[in-house]
Amino acid sequence: MKKDVIFITALTAECGDDGLSAMAKHLKDYLDFSLKTWRWWCEKNNVHLYVFSKSDMSMGEMGPCWQRWYAPDILRREGIEYRRIAILDADTMIRWDCPNFFNFYRDSYCGVTCECDYWVHKSLKQFKSYFPEIDVDWERYIDNGMVLLPEGSEEFTKTITDFYWKNHEQLKYDEIHNYAGTDQTPVNYLATKYYGDNIKCLSKKYNMMHLNLRGLLKYLVFLDSGYIWQFNGFPNKDRDPIMRETWEKIKHHYK
Repeated sequence: MKKDVIFITALTAECGDDGLSAMAKHLKDYLDFSLKTWRWWCEKNNVHLYVFSKSDMSMGEMGPCWQRWYAPDILRREGIEYRRIAILDADTMIRWDCPNFFNFYRDSYCGVTCECDYWVHKSLKQFKSYFPEIDVDWERYIDNGMVLLPEGSEEFTKTITDFYWKNHEQLKYDEIHNYAGTDQTPVNYLATKYYGDNIKCLSKKYNMMHLNLRGLLKYLVFLDSGYIWQFNGFPNKDRDPIMRETWEKIKHHYK
């Protein structure tokens, strides 16, 4: 029986690089708190939770943020029948009473937009050379921490992985020498080209990001303000204590 799927990327394979190994260790530390909330919510809403934790490819060959776009292929390989797929970052937690967002705009590509800042502006300009014929309005620039794919998205996700393999050498060079992100901006360009007006922007409650920069960590204001919280915008080592504190505050709701 087909179900909607929450697809969380949590690759922790160590590739012999100290930096990646450290990232893997931090991910293992905070992933538990993320999954405690997502498992409960998925069971409540009859949604399948898939944790993408093992890959045949090394991170050096293709980073986790790019590998996640193989989600339809991975689910088919695992024998999982799916309807819609929501791709989520591992540094997210979901509130116990979050509505079932799979029922929103079922035939559309959906996500939460970022605020316009220097980084978004820089990233759009840097990747523009790959997409000279496509314009992305910053007001519709979606954060990849939570992306909701419509049914039949296999062709679209293939355009993303095809783009990566066609350009991976230059993409890796740019990432090292002029960092402006990895997959997020190219995916925005590709989604604009592929889906056009069939992109729906969800309420910011469905991906509250950069909590510290917005002053929402103080007094845990974000708990009352949003449904999905993304703990990004600060060093990896800080995620575990912040997400641990959050879990201790809310865990009584997940019973």
